[in-house]
Amino acid sequence: MDNFTKFQNDIYDALLSYGFTRLQLLVILYVIRKTDGWHKPAGDYISIRKMAKDIGVERASASRTVKCLVSLGVLEVYEGDRPRTIKLMRVASPTNWKTCVVRNT
Repeated sequence: MDNFTKFQNDIYDALLSYGFTRLQLLVILYVIRKTDGWHKPAGDYISIRKMAKDIGVERASASRTVKCLVSLGVLEVYEGDRPRTIKLMRVASPTNWKTCVVRNT
């Protein structure tokens, strides 16, 4: 069975217990698919524009949501050597997530 995305149980459990908005969950799941789904645990270069298109939201909304998730410690983002709109991203360990999820995105 090769056609699946495997990710850590602690992340799965945290996703179930935190009060994420629909858009926050879409962004997190997208990053999981692009990283763990392609066996890239260190992260992958993800375009905010492509992410927005793939999950069906405006670019500005995706960008705000990524920034919010970074501030909550859920996503780790590194600029790397790519253009500004493409960032090396990955989902952080839930032990680094802040306890309060802001529901404003």
